[in-house]
Amino acid sequence: MQFQADLLGCPVDVASDAETTALGAAALAGLAVGTWRDADALRRHLRRGARYEPAMSRAAARARRDEWRRAVQRALSRAPAT
Repeated sequence: MQFQADLLGCPVDVASDAETTALGAAALAGLAVGTWRDADALRRHLRRGARYEPAMSRAAARARRDEWRRAVQRALSRAPAT
């Protein structure tokens, strides 16, 4: 998650609950049926886990993204045609 925060250049919050997908589905269902009147009312029930702040310089992050793009391009150029 630290790497994502570094590359994105913004904080990344991690949910405290490992079953975040199920929790999100339940939260949306609760909003749909009126269990919570709005997203702000629901937010009070959610717990944030760790928070990762960007630590990498923007120049370094840009260089890492460029490396990743080149790696993806190489992998795609070697992929068998479908």
